[in-house]
Amino acid sequence: MKSSSQLFPVTLFKADFWEGYSEDVYLLKPNNSPDKTAEFAVTRLGHPDVCRNGLSRGEPVILLHGLYENRTVWMYEQHEMLCQLLNAGADVWIMEMRGHGLSKVNHDSRQNHWRNYARYDLPALQQFIREQNPARQTWLAREQGAVSLLLALEYGLLDKQSEDRFFVTRLGDLLRRDFPGLILARSLFNRKSRFIPAGRNEYESRLAIKQIWRQKSWFTGPKSLDGKTPLLKSMQQNPLSNLFYLSDMNDPHQRKLISRAGFTVVEEKAFSEALLVSLITNPVHKVG
Repeated sequence: MKSSSQLFPVTLFKADFWEGYSEDVYLLKPNNSPDKTAEFAVTRLGHPDVCRNGLSRGEPVILLHGLYENRTVWMYEQHEMLCQLLNAGADVWIMEMRGHGLSKVNHDSRQNHWRNYARYDLPALQQFIREQNPARQTWLAREQGAVSLLLALEYGLLDKQSEDRFFVTRLGDLLRRDFPGLILARSLFNRKSRFIPAGRNEYESRLAIKQIWRQKSWFTGPKSLDGKTPLLKSMQQNPLSNLFYLSDMNDPHQRKLISRAGFTVVEEKAFSEALLVSLITNPVHKVG
């Protein structure tokens, strides 16, 4: 089967419509990580007028989910926001991490954590999307997806163009300060090989969860790729431009860390889906 990319093997897994919007699902196999079975799915959604009238797609908006999630968190829980983005003309891409949703379970699933997503998967995803649509990129990431994105940015693993923008949210649990022993207790709490908390929609490998909590500092949240320096502290030394944090917590200590790391903070009381869509799609023009 012919690849959908000149970069690495990409399979068009599905071509359909979702609630009237065009839906193409690709399986990407970059072969750039130690686990050669690793691949992941990305869903591309677009306004139907683009398909019918041969219009150029708008700017790419790339959505990354969190722990125990897959693309459904954007397509159903964030349904209204997603439809607003599509109606505004955005070229929406929804990544599903290894072993999540339509992504196949790879051989060494215990290595499915934010460091490897940052090192291998996000750069490959960006390259593929740039190949399909070279316009300015806007990223919106939550929880584990947000940490993966920040790691990739902080270590220069993404080709960050001057106009690209990055929005992260739902970092509260991952930034929470942990005390000695609590990380180990969390990783050992559930002995099943794969488990899912109540109210979530995706299983996670217990071994992968243990890896994630090992990569957290006890008092300052996720570590950088060097495994030593707290991520946000490292970002203070080299602040990034066009980086936005959508506030969802009240801890002053965490807010201070975030502000020092160079984020433009959008306060919770001022936040709304309409505001977010406006921030993301400006200056994308409405279709139809």
